[in-house]
Amino acid sequence: MSAKTKTGLNLETVWLREYARTYQPTEAGFWFSPELLREKNTTLLDVRHAFSVGNVMLSDKLDGPGARWTVIGEDCDGRLLLMTVIVVSAELSVSLESLERLVEASKDGKNEIA
Repeated sequence: MSAKTKTGLNLETVWLREYARTYQPTEAGFWFSPELLREKNTTLLDVRHAFSVGNVMLSDKLDGPGARWTVIGEDCDGRLLLMTVIVVSAELSVSLESLERLVEASKDGKNEIA
């Protein structure tokens, strides 16, 4: 794996990037709320792209299996997404818990802080 990160947690970031590049959402355990994506005007492709180029900034071990990761990455249009995911790496399970747009596209095509 040649993925390097400039900031964040390197091991977790490499795992998430390889997960996004290797598995389609139908091939591994990936759970998300369609309502959340609609509410945030985000597609599954945006989330997958953010996983494949983003950085895991925070990892909190859960009492049971897995950890809660905070991820920052760009969607397909280059806008920043802040996501919280629950990851159980032994089961290849990723659940999208929350999603926020940090940057919105304005009508003139420039990005603005959300």
